[in-house]
Amino acid sequence: AGGRPCWRTHGLIAGGDHDGERRISFCKTCRISAMATLSVVVPCFNEQATIGAILDAVRAAPVPDKEIIVVDDGSTDGTR
Repeated sequence: AGGRPCWRTHGLIAGGDHDGERRISFCKTCRISAMATLSVVVPCFNEQATIGAILDAVRAAPVPDKEIIVVDDGSTDGTR
C-alpha cells in the first residue's frame, strides 16, 4: 500500500476509507488520520514581549500539518 509516514514515527500510514474525493488514511498504531490538521489557537493580550517566542515554540512542535490562529483581544502595547 505505502503512504506517507506517521508524524509520530510509527512508520507508514495504512490505506483507509474513501471520503468521496480522496482516500483517508490512518496510522494503525495511533489511529490519527494522515490528513489531520492541528489548529492551535493562541489568545493574546498585551504580549508584545513574548508573542514571538510563543509562536516560535508552536512552529517548532513536531506536527507537520498545523495552522496557528492568533487572537488579539484589543492589546494596547503594539502586539501584532
